Amino acid sequence: MGKTHAVSGALSWALLAPLVTDSVEQRVIGLAVAGAFAYGPDLDHHGSTASRALFGPFRGKVVGVISPLLGGHRAGSHSLLSIAAVFLAVWLVAAPLWGPQLWLATACAAGWAAHILGDMLTVDGVKIFWPFSRWDVRLARLRTGGRGEKAFSLAQGCVLAYSTAVLFDFATWSDAGDAVHLLAKTVATA
Repeated sequence: MGKTHAVSGALSWALLAPLVTDSVEQRVIGLAVAGAFAYGPDLDHHGSTASRALFGPFRGKVVGVISPLLGGHRAGSHSLLSIAAVFLAVWLVAAPLWGPQLWLATACAAGWAAHILGDMLTVDGVKIFWPFSRWDVRLARLRTGGRGEKAFSLAQGCVLAYSTAVLFDFATWSDAGDAVHLLAKTVATA
């Protein structure tokens, strides 16, 4: 699900960016940052892209420490508390370096939250209310790597492409109706 998470992270920022910043540079950087932070919640799993990239050959030992502290996979790092912690941590680290950076903290937290929302669409769900509840929340029953995930990923990729065009003023949301109508007509005649 790694690529799906990256796309959903970037998409979350593309949809939020116009509300947070007018800077084209911040919008571009935010796409990459949100996409990267969308890998973050899986730092608690030894086989994830994030743990392999950051911890390399030591990932088994590092994850062996992190995961129990966070209540296991899809618990602490997949909670509402973790989204708030990411936002606050980025805000506190960035402020002394560059001054308050609402856009950066928002992009990081948006990417992290998009990952969690994506995992809520799977059969395993997430413990979104950890540490207050160990209840798994599921919004759908997609299987990781299955056809449903692939279709979802394709759909969100299309939305990302279009919303990025809107983000950089290549298109407007009013154009979306025309694009959807054209796509539906094409599919109907195929």
